[in-house]
This record gives sequence, structure tokens and C-alpha cells, in this order.
Amino acid sequence: MGIVVWIVVSTLVHNQIYIINLGFIYLLCCWTFFSLNTILFLLSFEVILVIMYFLINNWGMKLYKIRSSFYLLLFTIFGSVFLFIAIVILYVITGSTNFILLENFQFERNQQISLTLLFICGFGMKVPIFPFHIWLPEVHTETYTSGSVILAGILLKLGIYGFIRFTLFPIGIKYWTPVMFALTLMGSILPSINVLTQYDLKKIIAYSSISHMNVAIASWSTLNIWGNMACFFTSVAHGLSSSSLFLFTGFVYDRTHSIHYQPLFDYLPCFSIMFLLLILGNLSFPGTLNFIGELFSIVSLGNIDYSLIGLLLFNVLLTSCYSFFNMSILYLLGQARIIECYKDTNRIEFSFIFLLFAIFY
Repeated sequence: MGIVVWIVVSTLVHNQIYIINLGFIYLLCCWTFFSLNTILFLLSFEVILVIMYFLINNWGMKLYKIRSSFYLLLFTIFGSVFLFIAIVILYVITGSTNFILLENFQFERNQQISLTLLFICGFGMKVPIFPFHIWLPEVHTETYTSGSVILAGILLKLGIYGFIRFTLFPIGIKYWTPVMFALTLMGSILPSINVLTQYDLKKIIAYSSISHMNVAIASWSTLNIWGNMACFFTSVAHGLSSSSLFLFTGFVYDRTHSIHYQPLFDYLPCFSIMFLLLILGNLSFPGTLNFIGELFSIVSLGNIDYSLIGLLLFNVLLTSCYSFFNMSILYLLGQARIIECYKDTNRIEFSFIFLLFAIFY
């Protein structure tokens, strides 16, 4: 995915500073994933967010880019305060910030409950889970296409990785599991309802991302093998599907100079069919990675309480509703706002699309 974004930006954005900043983001992402020290993990994570702040602030698309970049910095830095406090407490208790030593340390029950709450608040603002999600649609709407791809495909997954990496307190996680279920299931259903009122392509994909990420965290909270597999498959599938949809949104903007849904099938039939396949993948159509993730989520949550399956299936129903609503707009007959004459899909776009479908389906 990183190679795809790099080529897209190199082709569409002729700005060396922008490319250099993207290169730093990828290097810091590698540092974050391979770090065995909690301080280095947090430091690299925060530097990525600062770079994203400047990318949105300098290369944003709309008038409210400064407000959106401020939302990104405010919520994520505020979440980092909780993470920093938790890491300091870990160092005071254990005398180390090494992940391997922390995994083998025996924490007391009250320590696990307190540390788990701090990590949930910290990473919950970065994923984000309900009610800390209001910054994500604003940032997606204002940032450039490549920024949205990076945010959906990489940065949100760093928050998921943080939850998985700091699964050091099983007693604390079980203590806060009811609260996690309440927040994450509300965070999956309410954004899905809100999508039904949106016409902005980026906001539709952003709210869909929030819903998928909350389902992944709800599955992780079960602390069973099915939940871990559901969290993994949902995160990978979301990174591919949402990033692909944001790429297609950028392609639509290049042709129409608008990110609102328009009837494009009469003008761009091949492009519309590929867009349709991505929307089907996003709603967990059988045969896609999202379907596997949803299936594992149902199994993992069903092992805890059967009523959770009903809420999850209701969320799947809402996802189907707004997906078919979006597809109906895409295929309705009407006059699209085509400003410049482009071919249906050029060779560069088709190569990206083919690569994404090869991985996703």
C-alpha cells in the first residue's frame, strides 16, 4: 500500500517537501512496529502525528484545514498524555521500559486495572473509539488524498497495534470489558446511522472506518483466539478497503473537482464498476477479507453473550443500507459535474486497482 501511495503522490503532487515528509512517515512507522521500547514506541508515534499535522495544514484541500489539523493534534496529543503517564507508572513499578521484560512481570490486580484504563483512554483516541471519534471525519475531509490513505491505512492501525502490543494486563482488560463493549458497539452503530445522512464521499468513508475500527476493538476485548483473529483480519481488510476507497475518491475529484457522490456510470462505466466492487468489499461481501473479519467477530462476541451478536448483525444491516444507498446514487441516471475530459481509467489507475483487488479479494 505504501508503494501505491508513493507512486500516486509522485505522479499527482510535484512537491519534493511533501514526498520527503511521506518518506519520514514510512520510516517512523517501521520504527514504531519494530520498537521493543515503550518510550521509543510512543516517541515515533507522536512524531508521525506532528508530520501529519503539517501535511494537512500546508496541503489541505479546503478552507477548514487549519481547524482539522488542530483537531488531529489536540485529540491525539491529549491521548498521548494518558500513554505517557501509563509508561511512567510502568517504569516506576518495573524499573524498565522494555516490552519483553514487561510481558514477564507479574502486576497486581489494582495496578492492572489502573494501567488498562490509561491505555484504553490513550489508544482509544488514536483508533478512535466512541466518544473520541469526532476528529477523524474532519481530518479526512480536509486532507489531501494521500493523507487520507496514510491515515486510514497506517496511522489508525498503529492504534490497533498499540492495543494488541499492550495486552499485558488480562485482569484489567476483563474488568473493563463491559465498558469496552458498550463504547465500541455504540461507536460502530452510531457512525453507521450518521453515514445515511452524508453526501460527502470522504465523510462516508471516514464514518465507515470508525465503525470497522470499533468492531475490531470489541473483538480484541474478548481476549480469545477468535477475537484476536477478528481484530487482525478486520484491521488488514479495513486498511485495504478504506485506503482503496480514498484513492477512488481522489480519482473522482480529479475528474469532477468535487468529492460528493454523483451519477458517474454513464460517463465512467469501468471506473464505476470497480468502485462498486470496492463498496461491496467494504460491506463485508462474502469472499473478501472484511467478511472473514466480521465472521470471526460474530464468533468471538457470541462466546461472551449472544445479545452482542444481535447488535453486531444490526450494524451489518446498517452497513448494507448505506452501501446500497451510495451505490444507487452512483448508478442513477443524471447529469454529472464533469469539468475536464478524462478517459475512463488510465493505465496508472488500472495498475493500482488491479494490485488492490489482487490483495483484497
